[in-house]
Parts: sequence; structure tokens; C-alpha cells
Amino acid sequence: MLITMELRWFYRGTIPPAIAQWFQQPELGEFLEASAQREDTYLLLPGHDYLGLKLRQGTLEVKLRQAELGVQDFDSSWQGRVEQWVKWSADSSPPVEVMSEAPIPQGTWISVQKARSQRQYEVLPNQTCVVVPLTQATTTRCTMELTQLAVNTTDCNTTDWWSLAFEATGDRAFAGLKTVVNWVSHTQCPMPPREEDSFAYPHWLIKTVKPASPLNKDSKE
Repeated sequence: MLITMELRWFYRGTIPPAIAQWFQQPELGEFLEASAQREDTYLLLPGHDYLGLKLRQGTLEVKLRQAELGVQDFDSSWQGRVEQWVKWSADSSPPVEVMSEAPIPQGTWISVQKARSQRQYEVLPNQTCVVVPLTQATTTRCTMELTQLAVNTTDCNTTDWWSLAFEATGDRAFAGLKTVVNWVSHTQCPMPPREEDSFAYPHWLIKTVKPASPLNKDSKE
């Protein structure tokens, strides 16, 4: 089981060249994971954005929102919604007391193709951050990711989106996330993130994908 602090923004279309160039700049750190591609399949649960279920390479991953910390203001006029999540995979058992608060409703499975690049920062006790390789274990860490998304909607169309996100774990995760985001915001992002584009994956899917029409109950079999 892993507890995370997360901050995400989503935008329609492909990653603008100016954003891609900004993300690759040396000022953000020397360690940059090359873009990795994969496909995740999410369970679309309209009205239940506190719960996320997805299949990744045959493994079921579950996320449950534990707390909403509201809209946070960062340096350089950045704004976004920070949420605390708890997540686990099929090879671990979720706590009974947690799942009893989140009954799983029925939904539709949606395929999302991803091409993601990442950086990782270690947050020191004095609330400064240093760039470290993704393979390096740290007490408090925060990853930054830029992801191109292709969503296969229920009407068999594909929609392009992209996302910028930060995810912090470990001791003082919330303070660590704020430290990293504040530091990154001073690198002159060409499109400072705003509150209205900030939400987690479950909310984004509900907002983006129209559920399949239910069968007509009055029709004859």
C-alpha cells in the first residue's frame, strides 16, 4: 500500500512544442527518463471520482482518495488541486476498513495509451530539493511527469490529451510537493497551470468520456 500526494493538470490535444522544450531544459535537472509508452485500461465510474481502478500489464491497481486539500497557490501564479490517495495492486490486499467505505459500482472499461517522461526530486529536511535518478530511493520524493494521452472512447473514437503532474510520497509529502512545484514554477513554464484544468485521473475520465448508452429496458430480448 502506498500513500501519495498528487497534483495534476489535463489539456486537450498534443503536447505543445514549447511545453516539450521547457520540460527537457537542463534547468529542471540532469536526470530525465526517456519517454516510455504503455497502455492502461481504466474503469469509468461516473459519479465516483474518489475511486480509480485500472489494469496495467495484467495487474489490477486500485486508488482511493483519502483527502482533498483544495486549490493550492504556488509561485509564479501556478494553481492546482492537491489530493491525497492510497493505492495498492492486485498482489497486495487492501485494508478491509478502507474498502468498506468505497463500494465498487459497475462501470465501463476505457483504454488509455500513454507516452510519459519523468523526473524525480529528493526533498531534503530543510525543504530544498535536488534532482536524483528515478531508481534512487529517497525518504521524501516527488516525481514530475509530462504525458501524452490517447483515449479510446466508448464511441470507438480516439481523443488526444496531455498531462503535467507531480506525485509526492514519504515523510512530509505535502510540504515536499509544494517545495518541488514552487521550485519548478520558477523555470518559466510557457503555460502556467491553472485551477480549472486540475483534477485526478478518475475525474478527468468522467469529464472526458461519455458513458456507453444503457440498453433499453423496454426492448424485447
